[in-house]
Amino acid sequence: MFGFNKKKSPDEVSKLILERIYGVLAFPRQHNNGVLPDSLIDSGYVIGFHMALLESLYITFTGDVNIKYPQDWSLVQIKVLTKVLGLNPTELMNRTLPLIENPSPELNSGAADGQEAFRNINNNDNNAFLKFNSNIKNLYQ
Repeated sequence: MFGFNKKKSPDEVSKLILERIYGVLAFPRQHNNGVLPDSLIDSGYVIGFHMALLESLYITFTGDVNIKYPQDWSLVQIKVLTKVLGLNPTELMNRTLPLIENPSPELNSGAADGQEAFRNINNNDNNAFLKFNSNIKNLYQ
């Protein structure tokens, strides 16, 4: 009635998450005329890192710890990752689905680092993305 505990739409959640993670890859974009190089888009480490951040933020904004709304979760993932990686939904699925279906050590490492970065951000650590930036430097220089 008054809007308390109102469930946010996938569009609202996507926007909130995108505002927070789009800039993570700003430096590589800046060094490649505003576009991410394929080496980053195809990197299991980069995908895992962003998936972990995305999931943590999704839970933060929705309170949906157990993913009770899988369709909403899927929509948010697609909306955010297409923007972050600069791909259309079909390209996104073609590039990321094989990594997600058959997780590599790089994907798992990226996910672990993404979770660590999220914890560090919540602890007001100004160097939360230092490890990530160090690990991806070789992918775009």
